Amino acid sequence: MIVGAGNLATCLGVALRSVGITPLAVWSRTALSADTLADKLGCEAFTDISSLPDADIVITAVSDDALPDVAKMVAKRYPDSIVAHTAGSVPVDIWPEAAARHYGVFYPMQTFSKTKSVDFSKVGIFVEGSDETVCGQLENLARRLSPMVYRINGRQ
Repeated sequence: MIVGAGNLATCLGVALRSVGITPLAVWSRTALSADTLADKLGCEAFTDISSLPDADIVITAVSDDALPDVAKMVAKRYPDSIVAHTAGSVPVDIWPEAAARHYGVFYPMQTFSKTKSVDFSKVGIFVEGSDETVCGQLENLARRLSPMVYRINGRQ
């Protein structure tokens, strides 16, 4: 599941699809953005988070400014799923504040553009999780995209 439809969400969705992982759905605040990315990925588009289908892992790729509000909506919709954000400048503890139980960070260290293809095999991906299980799941997902996966903590 991808929450967001901007530059990183687009590049990440395309990269996931290229390794055989088609996201179940895409959410965006605007229908046009959600529809555009969902069409590209071959999945459903949503503008209402409460209507999204169930998912094991939800990657939230929205702007840093939007993340606090979106994290609350995602945590409420997915109380038993792993939820992760992609913001390198936002600490992992935004998730407990949003009431998430299984949470982390999935941070590809790269600048992204919807119009530019990215070879994720050359992108370092940093992961952090609320516990070993979450960290392992995020690490496994990241390794499907890149051999350069690093476990980090907020201080790093």
